[in-house]
Amino acid sequence: MSTSNQPEVKNKETAAAAATTEILYGAENAVERGIKFMSNVQKRMDITFDHRGPSIVVEIPSYWDGYLDIIRRGGEIRVVTEITSANVNYCKQIAKIAKVRHLNGMIGGIAMNETEYMATTTLEESRPLTQVIYSNVDEVVRQGRCLFESLWENAIPAEDRLREIEEGVEPERTRVMHGSDQILNWTMESFSKIRETFDSCMTSDGPSILFENAALMKAYAQLKDRGIKLRFLTEITADNLPYCKQIAKIAEVRHLDRVKGTFGIADKRQYAASGIAHKGEVPSRLIVSTVRVFVEHQQYSFDALWEKAMSAEQRIGQIEEGLEPEYIKTIDNSEVQRIVYELLDKAQEEVRIIFSTANAFRRQKRAGGLQHLIAIAKKRRLRIRLLAPLDKNIQKEYERFVRELPPASHHHHHPHNQDDKQIVDIRYIEPGWHSKISLLIVDSRFSLAAELRDDTKETVNEAIGLATLSNSKATVSSYVSMFESMWMQSELHEKLKVHSKMQHEFINIAAHELRTPIQPIIGLSDVLYINTTDDRQRELVTIINRNARRLKTLAEDILDVTKIESHSLKLQKEHFNLRELVADTIQDVKTSQEYKDSKVQLFYKSGGDQDEDSDGGSDDDIVVEADKEKIMQVIRNLLDNALEFTNEGGVVNVEVAKMHTNNDYGEAASDLAAVVSIKDTGAGIAPEILPVMFDKFVTKSNRGTGLGLFISKGIVEAHGGRIWGENNYYCYNRGDGGGSKEKKGKKKGATFTFTLPLKNKDCRFIRPSAKNIAL
Repeated sequence: MSTSNQPEVKNKETAAAAATTEILYGAENAVERGIKFMSNVQKRMDITFDHRGPSIVVEIPSYWDGYLDIIRRGGEIRVVTEITSANVNYCKQIAKIAKVRHLNGMIGGIAMNETEYMATTTLEESRPLTQVIYSNVDEVVRQGRCLFESLWENAIPAEDRLREIEEGVEPERTRVMHGSDQILNWTMESFSKIRETFDSCMTSDGPSILFENAALMKAYAQLKDRGIKLRFLTEITADNLPYCKQIAKIAEVRHLDRVKGTFGIADKRQYAASGIAHKGEVPSRLIVSTVRVFVEHQQYSFDALWEKAMSAEQRIGQIEEGLEPEYIKTIDNSEVQRIVYELLDKAQEEVRIIFSTANAFRRQKRAGGLQHLIAIAKKRRLRIRLLAPLDKNIQKEYERFVRELPPASHHHHHPHNQDDKQIVDIRYIEPGWHSKISLLIVDSRFSLAAELRDDTKETVNEAIGLATLSNSKATVSSYVSMFESMWMQSELHEKLKVHSKMQHEFINIAAHELRTPIQPIIGLSDVLYINTTDDRQRELVTIINRNARRLKTLAEDILDVTKIESHSLKLQKEHFNLRELVADTIQDVKTSQEYKDSKVQLFYKSGGDQDEDSDGGSDDDIVVEADKEKIMQVIRNLLDNALEFTNEGGVVNVEVAKMHTNNDYGEAASDLAAVVSIKDTGAGIAPEILPVMFDKFVTKSNRGTGLGLFISKGIVEAHGGRIWGENNYYCYNRGDGGGSKEKKGKKKGATFTFTLPLKNKDCRFIRPSAKNIAL
């Protein structure tokens, strides 16, 4: 066993003998070991030296040749040194073959290759080394390498340092300083370099640190004397008030609640932030950065805080007069209900509440907030106004809540009139007015706004998201204005509903009263026409009859409008052939004098079922279940419009088809529907009319009232169909050598289409035929 271990012990002893650490004296020995060290480099040499080192490397041929030999062998060199205006040319020379970085205050130097470590004493310009420490002990080499990596990470690229020296551009870097004395000295030096602006943000302890340090306060005063713009942001309290008053003499000071951290920004290019310091003491740590992106971000943050801050004069006045400062606070969800109670306890005159949803009302009731409001209302003369969503399921809960409150004497209470009882009034928010914010306003002094996050939750804490509490006049006033606006809208809406109801009732009565005398006029004029042989008399009777019929149509249109708007349009549905109805309606139109005077051609295109083996096929009946008279009214309205807006010699085509509707018609795919289209070659739909053509009283006609399309839309939609209109355009193909492209041409006429649903969804797809039937 002992024999087998002897070679291993011998190897360890040999390795230990080879590992050595020694100090070499004399330039000859130092240079010789340095050259040997460089020849042993396999892949990389890391080296540091002070500001004298670059001249030694370049001026001593044996050193420079050693550097070049490493590069020729494919090695790499990393150098950390202090680049100065005196050695800048040497550093540029070294940077051509090595990676160079700059670090202030370098003293002496160290070097490492894969297995060796060397350290030098203080160097002399352009003179070789006279004393070095050499070691090939693995632990020493690892420690040296660790030290170098730390220096390398803290150093800045040579390019940045060279630009700073040659162009005056300070390099971007971030560093940490330690020690109160060092920080104070750096601060004084930095103040002397400020050219235009200095922004400072401090905690409430900051003013005492600044004022009680005479040198620092003097430096601040000198900045003002040099015309530097000074902005100072802090939390002004009763404790630091005297210091803030003094600082306000040399800088613009603003107050911000709960300022955290202390930092300053000089000329928008240098940022410095300190750690926590005790009252009257300079901080012991400081972070300094000139990284442009970072400084710009911090400058933006300061500017944002500055805009939110209050002027020192206003804050000082609040402290000296004992006034409560204004604030806007973000409230944790778990604290919201407690704050609701606290605000209600402070109420002296009026409470305004907006519930975002009906569930918000329920949650407050379960949490006891409404009961707390009832208890307070019974003790004080409060005016309580609630805005809540209109919800039939909980309307009784609202009313029960109001009954539990003390009765109101009238609805014109003034909060300062002590003879009045408190007012309890609730109004309902119409759909579309809802907000995701529930709001509590107390005495126009405090506001609590809570954003709805999940309305399905049972508790206030789970249901709400962001919540803010404020006593800021601007914030509370804006919420009061919003509440009053919604309150007035609710009141106006109720009045409009009453007015609209009265208007509909009046129109309904008037239309019925108009129809009563019209019918005898029409009947008697028909009798007169038959019994009169004089042409002149017949012409006069015809005029009477025609205008009486127009008046009858107008009265019926008005009745239809009131029924459509009140959702009371009744349909007398029956089964009939839609194609026959369209043909009969067209025939009636063709016998009218208006059609004869228009000199427009009217064609009826009939679609039909066609088997694939068929060479033609007969027309296919389209049986619908609908109100026959109402559908005829729709067809007649659309035909009258087409004839009126089509010039002499124009054409109106009517097409009826049965087809599977798609998303273009708005119904679900594969539903079968009857489709009626009326296409004319007239002037088309004017751009200003197109978006509102189905509204009441919208028309370009000199004769119509603008009710026809509105009534047609109401009738079609009451049947479960749809109606729409669109302009027609010429399309033509334009060849470009590689094919043809379809281009949209000029507008020519319009097409109005409506659909009626068919119950038989198993019918085959019906393709319209190309047969034109001139009636």
